[in-house]
Amino acid sequence: MGRERNGLLDLGGTDAVLRAVLSACLGQYRRNEAQLLAALDGETLHQARASLRRLRSALRLFQPLTSPQLALEAGLRDLSGALGAARDLDVLLART
Repeated sequence: MGRERNGLLDLGGTDAVLRAVLSACLGQYRRNEAQLLAALDGETLHQARASLRRLRSALRLFQPLTSPQLALEAGLRDLSGALGAARDLDVLLART
């Protein structure tokens, strides 16, 4: 992916770092999404939510360097809310 320079990993600039971070977050979500679609599992649901939180945080972190992504942010917020409600139900069912 990158090369080492002066003991640090050189990813090739800010936009390359942005792509690498967003790709990692999205990749983690997609792996969990595939597992969720195969069989609903509380831990997988939790990991999917965590990956979306990381993705949303990364978008906020890099927001000064990108144009506003209002539709994407709204979609991620809605998906996070739906997964949050499912996780709350999963926890409730496990406790009863």
